[in-house]
Amino acid sequence: MLQSRIQMVLLLLFVLLFYVFSDSYFALFLLVASIVIVLFLGMSILMIKNRLVISIETVGTVHKHEEGAIYLRAKNHSFLPIAKVKCTLSVRNLLTGENENRKQHVFFAINAKARERIDLEMVSAYSGCIELRIEQVTCYDFMGVFSTRSEPKSMARLFVLPNTFLAAIDLSEANVEHRDGVMSAAVKKGSDSSEIFGIKEYVPGDNVKQIHWKLTSKFDDVIVKELSETVDHSFLILLETSISPGRKREAPAVTDAMMEAFVSISNSLLQYEHVISIGWFDHESNHLCIEEVYSVDHFIGLYSRFLQIQMLESEQSVMRHYLNMGEEICSHIVYITSEQAGGFAEDWPSELEITVLKCVESLPDDRERLTAEGTIFTPNNVEEELRQLSI
Repeated sequence: MLQSRIQMVLLLLFVLLFYVFSDSYFALFLLVASIVIVLFLGMSILMIKNRLVISIETVGTVHKHEEGAIYLRAKNHSFLPIAKVKCTLSVRNLLTGENENRKQHVFFAINAKARERIDLEMVSAYSGCIELRIEQVTCYDFMGVFSTRSEPKSMARLFVLPNTFLAAIDLSEANVEHRDGVMSAAVKKGSDSSEIFGIKEYVPGDNVKQIHWKLTSKFDDVIVKELSETVDHSFLILLETSISPGRKREAPAVTDAMMEAFVSISNSLLQYEHVISIGWFDHESNHLCIEEVYSVDHFIGLYSRFLQIQMLESEQSVMRHYLNMGEEICSHIVYITSEQAGGFAEDWPSELEITVLKCVESLPDDRERLTAEGTIFTPNNVEEELRQLSI
């Protein structure tokens, strides 16, 4: 655009000098025509200002290294065609932080009162949620001298699924013992209809379904049953989403490998018909998210939530947030973490049944020290290291 303006200024100076020194009607005609053209270009850019509506769409879900279709939809409400449109896009992977602050420019032209669909493609080497935003739209006149800008702030998301594998999980004796059962808490009241904790007189607010009809028929008062509480022996798969203060963000490949392990281990436990919950810390809402998963289909339905996870700096690890809850919701924890994450080297309570899976960018010389902290894997050998897993 700067080049076009310089050329136009030079052209006007040349025509003006030509008219001054030649003093001919032809030179006057050139001068008038040049001024009219400049005025027309300026007026045309005012006429198309804010007359172009543009939005962005995606196919929704793709796999890694698969081409994802992106569509720019433009509608020109002006009666003048737009010779050149520059659409500036920002691209960012929320999970890995990859391509942060990277801008892409898309150029196209559009006729008067017309609609256009501009097809784009994107390939991502890492899983996560790719957020695409239209940051700015610039429309130029026919000669590129004048322009008008707008900021539609249209946004779309492309979910890139991680690779998965089926892990052969070897359960410890403690977990095998409770494989198909539940343990009733004999000293706590709850809502398990299979075990009666006691009886009492009915008070407003009690569940009418718990009325003990046989005893009620023998007494003048309504008698209700107090039920015992059951504790499911299940697994909690925790994904570390915090980075220790002062440490840099993990490499995108490490975060991608952690997500691959998170999804594969969860899916494998579901395939073996275990009851599981998944958890992570959401920095945006400042909330520990724990979701009980009932089936593979239910788990797939949660993809859009945990693929938008952001790894951010925090004083507390996801494990610390879980312990601060003060209640146990599972019998065993599978904790997926990394070197930069907070909390992977903490001393957990001795009674806590936990399997630590730690992803490192590359294996250091002192692997023995790392192995003592849990099962170690890298982005290159995540499937090899975790295909046979003992928990």
